[in-house]
Amino acid sequence: MRIFISIALAALTLSGCISAYRPPTGAPTAKVRFQTTAPTVPLLFVRTQRAGELTCQQIGNLGTPEVSNINMLGSVKEPRSDRIERLIQAGAPFVVYFQEINGTKSNPNGPGLIGVSCQAPIVFTPKPDGSYEITHGSNNVAELCSIQVSELSQGKSGETQRHPITIQAVDKITCL
Repeated sequence: MRIFISIALAALTLSGCISAYRPPTGAPTAKVRFQTTAPTVPLLFVRTQRAGELTCQQIGNLGTPEVSNINMLGSVKEPRSDRIERLIQAGAPFVVYFQEINGTKSNPNGPGLIGVSCQAPIVFTPKPDGSYEITHGSNNVAELCSIQVSELSQGKSGETQRHPITIQAVDKITCL
């Protein structure tokens, strides 16, 4: 399933349907770690204003091992497939959208199967030069999902400290 989702997402990105996210040139930035505890790989997008229209842009591909290169608090040096770290625009509302597609289940209203997915769009405003961690989780049938956003700081002993921040839910949006 992870390979199929990665291939499908890569195909959409290469075809031009979904572009890769990059913070605007010259804009203040913050560092963010996106991670998941879900049993399947969520698709990860940001919602941005582009040429006067709201568009979805791919922030990365959870499920593909990666080593961070942005020197973030709490970074690990070995490749991890459950997290990615990116620079994002700071000082403006940032909408992040996790969509987990986890197969099918029996239709309670009749015969056949229905698709099961967990959609979790949220918005928060990162501070310039801030460091954040966004954790996505879901139950094993991907019907209930959660998002937690924490601001990161370094403790007196050098450990990474997490301070939960308030996030705002966003109406469901569709990127695929």
